Amino acid sequence: MPDSKAESDLADKFRELARERKYAEDEAAFGGAVRKVGSKAAPQEADVRHCLLLAANIISLAACDQRPKTWQAYVYPDGNDLTQVVEMGSFRTFEQCQEAAINGLRALGLAEVGDYECGYRCGPSERYGGINVCKETRQ
Repeated sequence: MPDSKAESDLADKFRELARERKYAEDEAAFGGAVRKVGSKAAPQEADVRHCLLLAANIISLAACDQRPKTWQAYVYPDGNDLTQVVEMGSFRTFEQCQEAAINGLRALGLAEVGDYECGYRCGPSERYGGINVCKETRQ
């Protein structure tokens, strides 16, 4: 606890500067959309702009996925070696994909040693060197 009025005033000034600095950092981090507590002047245009930018970002992220809305059947002749794969085609439903993959394994005589998977919305990924990446996979 401060011993004198001067120390008390200095402590109060320090707290006020710390609050102002925190406000300035928050305002810089959030693009000016931060308001002071107790402030009557709210930057409504900044709030609206912030919401519009957020909505635009969400819409653009949803639109980025250009992969087809189909299921791809992948058959692995040797279930222990997933580097060897046979693509069986595209299907409208998971059930159609699963049936085709299982029938493909049976037709090749590999039902006991092979494996399969069905992938939804598969496409090449630049991030992973062009290999197919699926939004969802099932068996």
